[in-house]
Amino acid sequence: MLTELLSPKNIGLPLRATSRDEVITELIELVAASGDISDRDEVLRKAKEREEILSTTVGKGLFVPRARSRHISRFCLSFGIAGSPLDLGALDGNPIKLCVFLGVPDGKTEEGVEYLVRIFRLFNQDSFRSALLKAKSRKDIIHVFEEEEADLER
Repeated sequence: MLTELLSPKNIGLPLRATSRDEVITELIELVAASGDISDRDEVLRKAKEREEILSTTVGKGLFVPRARSRHISRFCLSFGIAGSPLDLGALDGNPIKLCVFLGVPDGKTEEGVEYLVRIFRLFNQDSFRSALLKAKSRKDIIHVFEEEEADLER
């Protein structure tokens, strides 16, 4: 479950970033501080390279940069809400407000895809996105994730 990867220190509320690269950097710094990343610069490079290949602005105001690296010791997740809507060139034209970084250890691609599917299932729900945008604290955000993930299990 995503909530197993999320903690208050991995949440940017609000994100200070104003560009795609700044968002990626800020999200990676949140998880790097937890010790799950041994080489922040290498993971940052991989995430930006991956973004150059194919944008991860997936629509509905969501940006999901990710990286797979031997410098990621375990799956890691960070989440942030942009301080102001960001124009990152989303295919649907909507500005970005919700940002999720997923760090995947080398050799764990299949499990990484499972986490991505879960992210997309949650964020596809209008009620989930709306509840996150209304959240006033990191604790509120974790509660929203917990509630919605529990609903997915039912």
